[in-house]
Amino acid sequence: MIAIHNDLLRVTVAEKGAEMQSIRFRGQEYLWQGHPDAWDERAPVLFPICSRLHEGRYILNGKEYHMEGPHGFGRFLDFEVEYHDGTSLVMLATDNAETRKVFPFAFDLRISYQLKGNTIKIGYDVLNKSEDTMYFSIGAHEGYALPGGLTDYKLVFPKTETFETHRMGGGVLIDRWDKVQPEGNVLELKPELMDYGTLIFDKSLSKSCVLARKDGSRAIRVNYEDFKYFLVWTIPGWDFVCLEPWCGLPDEEGTDHDITHKTGIIRAWPNETVSRFHSIEILA
Repeated sequence: MIAIHNDLLRVTVAEKGAEMQSIRFRGQEYLWQGHPDAWDERAPVLFPICSRLHEGRYILNGKEYHMEGPHGFGRFLDFEVEYHDGTSLVMLATDNAETRKVFPFAFDLRISYQLKGNTIKIGYDVLNKSEDTMYFSIGAHEGYALPGGLTDYKLVFPKTETFETHRMGGGVLIDRWDKVQPEGNVLELKPELMDYGTLIFDKSLSKSCVLARKDGSRAIRVNYEDFKYFLVWTIPGWDFVCLEPWCGLPDEEGTDHDITHKTGIIRAWPNETVSRFHSIEILA
């Protein structure tokens, strides 16, 4: 476990998956701490896919590859510390024989964490070391603790949103968007929202949101300018919510499984580094 800290924040990160394990602000924990009866992860990095592949497979250059389970293998990789100065941390993982069986590319995956005041800046740098174009997705999946319970909280967006979630059926995105509440800039968090499954906002105008406790005692702003999609997920009855900036989406209905056709897929040329950033501000 590696820690970085300043006068306000202390963040710990595991070598496995470069996953944050704790965000403490003025001594108070803000990150969900996991539970084996619900969701036992905390903030996994999603790479090289977000969500699941339909039927657990994709096609590249006419060859079929299988990648079962959600969100790829990035959260299982062993990372090493490349740089650590007390307030900043860079962690590196590379491809290996096992990853190349399901993802035939040589890569470096760097995850960085930098503290500045009340803000954590999180970076994702993917270097394609292969001779061919690499196709991948990257995403964040931070879970935030909700003392008092889900209904004590709301999401506040800087722009007016339609709050239409892209629906899934049979493990794929279908051609349907459902309005989960009237248009506005505040999404009230309540268990019945999860009747839609994960909320997939792929038409959102905002590039940030504030998770705020209604009594004003707790607030977190998530900024995701570099990410195309924003997702919200929880398990009813548990005191956490995941706010998830993604570059990538689940497969669509009628997919031909060709990864080059996948919605939101990132293309990295040989020797190209693709970088994405998002940040977490603890406001209260």
